[in-house]
Amino acid sequence: MSVEEKNWKHQTKIGSESRKVGNVMKNATKSQCLKKKGERKMMKNWNAADRKNEKGEKNRAKGNMKERKA
Repeated sequence: MSVEEKNWKHQTKIGSESRKVGNVMKNATKSQCLKKKGERKMMKNWNAADRKNEKGEKNRAKGNMKERKA
């Protein structure tokens, strides 16, 4: 009986570790997907980002020092 209990504990320990690794991998793939979505949004709104940068440059000419976000 004692041998079976040790095996059972060992199996659950391995199972919980494998689940943790699975969750880490899932989170890593999710973050990669979010990064890709962010790149797509930047590409779609590329002109809007350029307009924001132009406004910052125009304000510099007037004397209002604003850092542009790149």
